[in-house]
Order: sequence, then structure tokens, then C-alpha cells
Amino acid sequence: MTDPVESNPANATGAIAAALKLFEREIAAIGRGDMDTIEALRPEKEQMLERLDDARDAIEAGLAADGDSAIALRQDIHRLQKLTAESERQLRYLAEAAGEVLAELQRIRDRHSLKGIYGGSGQPVTETNQPGSSRMDKSI
Repeated sequence: MTDPVESNPANATGAIAAALKLFEREIAAIGRGDMDTIEALRPEKEQMLERLDDARDAIEAGLAADGDSAIALRQDIHRLQKLTAESERQLRYLAEAAGEVLAELQRIRDRHSLKGIYGGSGQPVTETNQPGSSRMDKSI
């Protein structure tokens, strides 16, 4: 027998409404570049996934019903799909941007280090040992 709490349509609406608010907060935090908030929302997202899973029967019952509540539930689910896709898109962009910044920092650090000037034995590497190498930064 299904738990009455899990099959309660209000449980479905509440779980989806909470998920909508959570993703709106996450998207706003991404827009602000607020990494602390984004990180703090991760456990909340995990809990939200469990809550939505627990409300699965209620969501399915709400979708199978007729009337305005079923239409509203479908609209909320559609909106939730859009928000999750937007959040994923922005998080991917943020990850790519962070990777590019890290690569640029590594490039700058290597350019200003002694890398390439001394070999593994500690002896200076001469230009003749490294054909085509030049210590002049030509990227500017």
C-alpha cells in the first residue's frame, strides 16, 4: 500500500515548488559569481532529489488527474526542466571558464619561471640545445 503522505498531491506541489526556488537561488548565485552559495546549495540539491523521489507517486497521481491542478503541475514541471537545464548550462560554462583561467595562470607561471632554462641535471640549457626556443614573450 502506498504511503498517504507520498501520494498526497500537496506533497508533489510542495516538492516541485521547493525545487523551483532552489534552482532559482542557484542560478542567481551563479550570475553573481557567488561560489560559496553555489557550494552550499549542493547538499540542498541532494536532499531535494530525495524529496522529489519520495514524492514520485504524488507527482504521477497529480499528472494523471484532470483539472487545473494537473495543468499547473505540468507547467511547474516544465518550468523545473527549464531551470535545471539553465543551471546545468551555467555550471558547465563556469567550470570551463575556471579551467581556462587555471590554464592561463599555469602558462604565465611557466613563462616567468626557470622552467626551460635549466635541465634535469641543473646545467643551463642553451638555445642551441633547444631549437626554436626563445625566452622572449611574443604573446603580447
